Amino acid sequence: MTRVQIALFVATAVLAGACAHDVDDRSDAVERETPQAMAVLDGTTRHLIQSRFVDQTFSIDVWQPAGVPGPLPVVYVLDGNTMFGMAHQMVLPMFYFGDVPPVVVVGIGYRVDSPFEVVARRSRDLLPTPDSGFSAYMAKANFPVPENFQTGRADDFLAFVEQELKPLIASHYPVDSGDETLVGYSYGGTLAFHALINHPGSFERYVIGSPVLARDEGDLIQDEARYAVSNRSLAARVFLSAGEYETENGILPSAQEMMKTLRSRDYEGLELKTHVFLEETHESGVGATISRGLRAVFGTWPKKPD
Repeated sequence: MTRVQIALFVATAVLAGACAHDVDDRSDAVERETPQAMAVLDGTTRHLIQSRFVDQTFSIDVWQPAGVPGPLPVVYVLDGNTMFGMAHQMVLPMFYFGDVPPVVVVGIGYRVDSPFEVVARRSRDLLPTPDSGFSAYMAKANFPVPENFQTGRADDFLAFVEQELKPLIASHYPVDSGDETLVGYSYGGTLAFHALINHPGSFERYVIGSPVLARDEGDLIQDEARYAVSNRSLAARVFLSAGEYETENGILPSAQEMMKTLRSRDYEGLELKTHVFLEETHESGVGATISRGLRAVFGTWPKKPD
């Protein structure tokens, strides 16, 4: 069966599933048109975890390819409230057509009543050091902030991932605990780079999109320089990217500086791939980062000529 035929088969099956309800003999047209429940991604499950490291109930969404025996690589996606669905839908066709191997996708999100509540929690969990301007910004934006809230607790968040989340996933799904990928964008990219440099060995692969590397309260560029003084190896497959239009926020210049630095270090065991997405902003580059990044760390980009 050719790739085109497979694509037509998949598309036909999807359309058939989407239209299945239309042939039901339902006399009440009003009932049929009234939303009955929230949309659910097929093949996914959700776990709620109360962490002892972070005063938070995390919402963990998981997808595994049906009928594929394990152990499978596992991809942990930060900012799960917004990025899990995107990652899940991107992995599906890439898995079908061999751009990535079969993987288990895990989205790390929050159990919240409003998406605005996520903003504060990201600053707590994804930043390695406190953000001095956080309170003023949140007050101006009128976002809700929990009482006695602290930013810059990335190490506590990573302890939750390592000691609570990973064991849970390993006990419920056929994952290969020796093949773990971390995907992060924006502050998520900041956390991923922090894990790479300050907690080496936490993951085997890192997709780091548009990270905030240079901050007054904590400069990850300096962290990497300190790491390089006493380390010659950094065993990981890393994809580091930014968008062409991310100049005013300082993300592109610092990312390009880090791309150049990591190449010059020539760390043993580091497989580095980098990219600047043309005509992409900070807000528009998420999808491109997930797609290109996963293919890069799993070795299918850049594609070798036949």
